[in-house]
Amino acid sequence: MELHKGRTGSQKAIILAGIVLSCIAQLGAAQKRVSVILEPPNPEAGEEVTLFLRGGPKQFAICEWYREPRGGEVESIGEYISSPPTQQRNGTAHSGRETVRADCSLHITHLRVSDTGNYSVILEGFSKRQELDQRPGQQPDEFYEGFAHLEVLASNQIEIPVVSVPQQPSQGQEVILTPQGTPNEIVFCEWFKEGNSGSVQSIIKYRPKEQQSPQDEGANSHTRVTVGPDCSLRMTKLTTADSGDYTVKMQVLLDRRQQQPGQGTRPQEPRGIQEYWGQIELQVNQASNKDHQSSKSAGLTYSAGIVAGALLVFFAWTDAFTALFHVACSPSSRLGHLQ
Repeated sequence: MELHKGRTGSQKAIILAGIVLSCIAQLGAAQKRVSVILEPPNPEAGEEVTLFLRGGPKQFAICEWYREPRGGEVESIGEYISSPPTQQRNGTAHSGRETVRADCSLHITHLRVSDTGNYSVILEGFSKRQELDQRPGQQPDEFYEGFAHLEVLASNQIEIPVVSVPQQPSQGQEVILTPQGTPNEIVFCEWFKEGNSGSVQSIIKYRPKEQQSPQDEGANSHTRVTVGPDCSLRMTKLTTADSGDYTVKMQVLLDRRQQQPGQGTRPQEPRGIQEYWGQIELQVNQASNKDHQSSKSAGLTYSAGIVAGALLVFFAWTDAFTALFHVACSPSSRLGHLQ
């Protein structure tokens, strides 16, 4: 009996050891590291940055990014789920400027100094065997993690608000995006648009002193887009594709020091340049069926009015002609004619 108990204890010990070894193996898999590369390495406020991964798996199930700001707690930015259908989920630290891409890179636009902090990423990957024979619902057995510190440098740019008129335009309408609080002497300004893919492209440039060609169109510009002397952006015949984040960057001349009276003439010091930037999100609404039906109903009403008027004229003319016919062809009129 004692020997039987000993065998049972040995079996329990073997099972416990197997569980411990399995946990150790999982911990070992979780310690795999990937390198995180910043591009550009030293971004400034108002710019954008991308955190790329190096040395990670070719395929992964889930990729999730975290941010730990200075003096703050670790919060989730968002995750990308690669298994079909692909999904992107935003975390509590998502501000609308971050995008987790399909390659697990993190793209941040319109950087702020408050974005400075530690960034970490966790990937749930598949082994080589699973990559060759991947099936829906298959559980990942490899884990990767990476870390990077992002330092956003303060720039000499001054942020200004941008106002949209109207605030919620619809398809077919026009909109004007106007920077607020800008000085009069604008040397140069440029508008940018960020699409759904996260890429930022130049729309149009403006140089007031260029008389012949004041607008230098960018790659995404077209005849619907113009810029005013105050660097306001005007877009006509809007479509839903015009929705997105719009950014304006301007250069203005600083005030020149006034010449003191009684000191004669002297060369004036060159004027410095101050940079301004602003950002606004534009949402173009689809044209409602109600508006389409109203315009269609108005057209039908107008057509019906034309038809009704024509019928009234026809009946009035018919009545007059009938009365004239009866008068001309009546016996009394004939008798009078013979007499």
